[in-house]
Amino acid sequence: MHFVVNSCRYEKYFFNNCQNFNAWQKHRESLLKVKRYQIRGVITCAIFQTHWKRLSFVWQKVNDEHYKFIFIHPIGLESIEINILENKVCPVDDKSIKNCCTIDYFENIIQELLHLKISFKNFKAWIVGLPGHNECDFILNAKCCLEKVYCPCNSGNFTILYKSYYNSSCPMLPKVIEILCDKNYFFNIKIYNWKIQ
Repeated sequence: MHFVVNSCRYEKYFFNNCQNFNAWQKHRESLLKVKRYQIRGVITCAIFQTHWKRLSFVWQKVNDEHYKFIFIHPIGLESIEINILENKVCPVDDKSIKNCCTIDYFENIIQELLHLKISFKNFKAWIVGLPGHNECDFILNAKCCLEKVYCPCNSGNFTILYKSYYNSSCPMLPKVIEILCDKNYFFNIKIYNWKIQ
């Protein structure tokens, strides 16, 4: 059984197609209450099914305005660590925050590494199992967690597929996510573990 939701016509669509509106609302609110976490995993990306890249990563939410992203070279010899501070100018003399950057800079780094610009706002939502901005349509699975998200963006039309979840976690958290953009770009995000703090 699948449930289709359009966030712009949220309640109408949900009540017509899903009898368990409260289950999605409860799950969504539980995800929003997760204030600090750390994810370890691997991103595999392909461009036009020819150029493949595989990177290990650590994604950490320090607080609501501070995120940390570490890309690790496949053979583990080097890594790129960047700190993202939302709604703030990064203090260049703050030695406690390494490689501090703005959201725009983070998006440019991701574009350089993965050859596609992804919105930071959407990425931080998709990685935890939320649909992103209000123009995204989404489909829920039988447990009222995200199964598929359709999201139009300036850099292309994204489809996000949630292939599996950690069913024993509370709330349920994504395990394998696939991101497609206009059939030319493919990303597989495999999350090895979640650390909720």
